[in-house]
Amino acid sequence: MEYSPHLWVAIQVDESYKVFAVWMGGYLGADEWRINSGIESVDSKGSYFLIKGCSGSVYTCNKKSYNLNGYGHSVLYGMIARAKMKGVEIKVLDFEEFNLKYT
Repeated sequence: MEYSPHLWVAIQVDESYKVFAVWMGGYLGADEWRINSGIESVDSKGSYFLIKGCSGSVYTCNKKSYNLNGYGHSVLYGMIARAKMKGVEIKVLDFEEFNLKYT
Protein backbone atom coordinates (compact mmCIF):
# COMPACT_ATOMS: atom_id res chain seq x y z
CA MET A 1 0.00 0.00 0.00
CA GLU A 2 1.06 3.58 -0.63
CA TYR A 3 0.06 6.46 1.60
CA SER A 4 0.51 10.23 1.33
CA PRO A 5 -0.48 11.82 4.64
CA HIS A 6 -1.26 15.50 5.01
CA LEU A 7 0.66 15.65 8.32
CA TRP A 8 3.02 13.23 10.01
CA VAL A 9 5.56 12.70 12.79
CA ALA A 10 7.93 9.90 13.68
CA ILE A 11 7.43 8.17 17.00
CA GLN A 12 9.51 5.74 18.99
CA VAL A 13 7.64 2.91 20.69
CA ASP A 14 10.12 1.13 22.95
CA GLU A 15 12.94 0.31 20.47
CA SER A 16 10.84 0.61 17.31
CA TYR A 17 10.39 3.70 15.11
CA LYS A 18 7.07 4.31 13.35
CA VAL A 19 5.20 6.92 11.31
CA PHE A 20 2.11 8.50 12.87
CA ALA A 21 0.19 9.94 9.91
CA VAL A 22 -2.86 12.20 9.70
CA TRP A 23 -5.22 12.94 6.82
CA MET A 24 -7.55 15.93 7.05
CA GLY A 25 -11.06 15.12 5.89
CA GLY A 26 -12.16 18.58 4.87
CA TYR A 27 -15.72 19.82 4.67
CA LEU A 28 -17.49 16.52 4.01
CA GLY A 29 -15.03 14.00 5.39
CA ALA A 30 -13.62 12.99 8.72
CA ASP A 31 -9.99 13.30 9.76
CA GLU A 32 -8.15 9.98 9.88
CA TRP A 33 -4.94 8.68 11.41
CA ARG A 34 -2.73 5.64 10.98
CA ILE A 35 0.48 4.26 12.49
CA ASN A 36 2.69 2.25 10.18
CA SER A 37 4.17 -1.15 11.02
CA GLY A 38 7.62 0.26 11.70
CA ILE A 39 10.21 2.14 9.68
CA GLU A 40 12.39 -0.17 7.63
CA SER A 41 14.09 2.45 5.44
CA VAL A 42 13.93 6.13 4.51
CA ASP A 43 14.85 7.60 1.13
CA SER A 44 15.10 11.39 0.83
CA LYS A 45 13.69 12.62 -2.51
CA GLY A 46 13.80 16.42 -2.74
CA SER A 47 11.06 17.82 -0.50
CA TYR A 48 9.73 14.34 0.40
CA PHE A 49 10.75 11.26 2.33
CA LEU A 50 9.79 7.86 0.98
CA ILE A 51 9.41 5.80 4.13
CA LYS A 52 9.17 2.05 3.67
CA GLY A 53 7.42 0.16 6.44
CA CYS A 54 8.12 -3.34 7.72
CA SER A 55 4.90 -4.55 6.08
CA GLY A 56 6.00 -3.20 2.68
CA SER A 57 3.83 -0.09 2.74
CA VAL A 58 5.37 3.17 1.55
CA TYR A 59 4.58 6.57 3.06
CA THR A 60 5.36 9.60 0.89
CA CYS A 61 5.83 12.31 3.52
CA ASN A 62 6.40 15.97 2.75
CA LYS A 63 9.31 17.29 4.82
CA LYS A 64 7.40 20.53 5.47
CA SER A 65 4.39 18.59 6.83
CA TYR A 66 6.22 17.21 9.87
CA ASN A 67 3.56 18.40 12.28
CA LEU A 68 0.20 17.56 13.80
CA ASN A 69 -3.13 19.37 13.75
CA GLY A 70 -5.41 19.47 16.79
CA TYR A 71 -7.03 16.16 15.88
CA GLY A 72 -3.71 14.34 15.41
CA HIS A 73 -2.29 15.86 18.57
CA SER A 74 -5.33 14.75 20.58
CA VAL A 75 -5.19 11.19 19.24
CA LEU A 76 -1.44 10.75 19.63
CA TYR A 77 -1.05 12.33 23.06
CA GLY A 78 -4.09 10.39 24.32
CA MET A 79 -2.40 7.24 23.09
CA ILE A 80 0.85 8.26 24.80
CA ALA A 81 -0.96 8.80 28.11
CA ARG A 82 -2.75 5.42 27.91
CA ALA A 83 0.47 3.63 26.95
CA LYS A 84 2.35 5.23 29.85
CA MET A 85 -0.24 3.84 32.30
CA LYS A 86 0.63 0.37 30.93
CA GLY A 87 4.38 0.92 31.17
CA VAL A 88 4.95 1.52 27.44
CA GLU A 89 6.88 4.63 26.45
CA ILE A 90 6.01 6.44 23.24
CA LYS A 91 8.27 9.33 22.29
CA VAL A 92 7.63 11.85 19.51
CA LEU A 93 10.84 12.60 17.63
CA ASP A 94 11.41 16.17 16.60
CA PHE A 95 12.30 16.69 12.96
CA GLU A 96 16.02 17.06 13.67
CA GLU A 97 16.12 13.74 15.56
CA PHE A 98 14.35 12.01 12.67
CA ASN A 99 16.61 13.66 10.10
CA LEU A 100 19.78 12.69 11.98
CA LYS A 101 18.63 9.11 12.42
CA TYR A 102 17.49 8.44 8.87
CA THR A 103 19.43 10.68 6.46
